[in-house]
Amino acid sequence: MDGMPGVLKYGKLTKKTLFALSEGGLLASNVTDNMGHLILAEPVAPLAEREAQWQRIKERGADHRNFLHFVDKAAYSRYVAQIPNLPLNMIL
Repeated sequence: MDGMPGVLKYGKLTKKTLFALSEGGLLASNVTDNMGHLILAEPVAPLAEREAQWQRIKERGADHRNFLHFVDKAAYSRYVAQIPNLPLNMIL
């Protein structure tokens, strides 16, 4: 995506969107909790595991919120490093 190197997709995270993503890369919400931690940052699961992944997404309140799908962990780390005040433990 222009202006966001290493980002494959950005938008609202729905179940349909999750199941359409390519396996691999990293899925991250751009929403943080009250401690400043991202509410979701994990690899995109294989299709056989997406239903369980969707349940985790809903439990964390990341469903229907903005998300980014990164090409890899390095792209995610570069993005996170640019966010002021984000706890460093969120860099996988």
